[in-house]
Amino acid sequence: MHWAIKAGIGVLVSAGSFTAIVSQPTHASAATYRRTAATKVASKPYYTTSNTGKTYTFSGSLKKTKMHANHALKSYHNSTWTRTKQAYVYKGNRKVRYYYVKSAKNGATGWVASSYLKAGKDYQAKTAKKTTASAYDKVASHTGKIYQISGTNNYVKLKAKTSLNANLVYTRTKTRVIYKRG
Repeated sequence: MHWAIKAGIGVLVSAGSFTAIVSQPTHASAATYRRTAATKVASKPYYTTSNTGKTYTFSGSLKKTKMHANHALKSYHNSTWTRTKQAYVYKGNRKVRYYYVKSAKNGATGWVASSYLKAGKDYQAKTAKKTTASAYDKVASHTGKIYQISGTNNYVKLKAKTSLNANLVYTRTKTRVIYKRG
């Protein structure tokens, strides 16, 4: 009989048969960090283009904080996040600033590393205003589309409908500012 241990797996070999005894190595529980108390900050809009970042909830004490991922930022492209609080999280000797944010898209909340955010609004709008009717011709060297806008000013959706036609004259009756990536 031979006994070998390799990478947490024990193998027992006997004459004519093979028996495997699997023992899982013990893992420490989720990593713990230190953090500062949350402080209020002026509300400010942000957006993200991150495909890897997440928002987190904090649990535990300031000296032994655990972070639990609750939203993937890649699901919140085309959305504005508004910060209201900040805290610093210490990962070893490294200090990272986290903002407590809320999404205008669906009200999702969580703590996110400030490095994943860029200042500005994304897919938000101002209310449309009536303007004096003006005729516009499409400039032949520019391409463009006519969009259908739906949703609220906090979260607008844009859907391309048709391309502009160089042979038509368009009349502007309203103007509206739409924020896209700041």
